[in-house]
Amino acid sequence: MPFPPTGGAPMRNYQFARHLARRHQVSLITYQRHPSPDSRLALARFCESIWSVDTPFPTSRQKRWAQLRSLGSRSSYLHWLFWSPLMQTTIDKALGDHCFDLIQVEGSVMASFTFPTDAPLILDEHNIEYELLDRTYRTERSPLRKAYNWAEYLKFRREELEAWARFDGCVLTSEREAATLRRMAPQLPSAVVENGVDLDYFSPDTGLTDPMSIVFTGRMNYRPNADAVKY
Repeated sequence: MPFPPTGGAPMRNYQFARHLARRHQVSLITYQRHPSPDSRLALARFCESIWSVDTPFPTSRQKRWAQLRSLGSRSSYLHWLFWSPLMQTTIDKALGDHCFDLIQVEGSVMASFTFPTDAPLILDEHNIEYELLDRTYRTERSPLRKAYNWAEYLKFRREELEAWARFDGCVLTSEREAATLRRMAPQLPSAVVENGVDLDYFSPDTGLTDPMSIVFTGRMNYRPNADAVKY
């Protein structure tokens, strides 16, 4: 659930929905980890309807089970991590009971669901995920982890390319990623919507400076952020 927007994906999802709601009627289908009436109330201020499903793998032990399951499967760990029969049922019912002009799916990890609708399908790519898996595989030192990440990269690369073939359009966060998509899926219309900062809301106090200091606000459980701080 994209509220509170504490993290890269929730921030992008929340702001996308909030700004789209200024001109459109927005409905939300979302996973939730810790259900909160305050979260639902905040989203209901601009969402016409909200359907929520409990996150399928909320604990570390269950995430490890998803990793083990992927070892003997053609599908990736990320597929099993985000896949839920209940979410598919919720999508089927929402699209069966309501008529939507457009369906926007947040992240390729959610693209494995089926969407029984004639409405255009738009994929918002927060990352090109297979690129991250490729980098993880190439920089991993442990032979066992390297082999696992290589297999995961191959599986999810296939899944992500298959998603690009199924969707009607794609939104990306950078021109570099857009160039990659145009090379790999030239038939897919694309646009770039960069991540940014609201400078009216976040205005630094220029009178207070601490030379040679940096404030980094990224989450450290996300490997690219951890690498950015370390290197």
